[in-house]
Amino acid sequence: MADRPSPPDTFGLVEIQHRSTGEILRYTIPAIARPLLDEWNAFLDAAGRYDAVMGAPAARLFVVA
Repeated sequence: MADRPSPPDTFGLVEIQHRSTGEILRYTIPAIARPLLDEWNAFLDAAGRYDAVMGAPAARLFVVA
């Protein structure tokens, strides 16, 4: 659950923190991915959205840091 808005020019941000080491993995969904996600949400059912996300190149959906 996000405790703050995502940064400017992003659609979303996910941070995963390792419990033992404290290391953080950050997935950033850029704002330019929104039209693609909106299209999938408008025209595909849940299974179709899953297939679309799983079949899309990761670089189109998020950046990992």
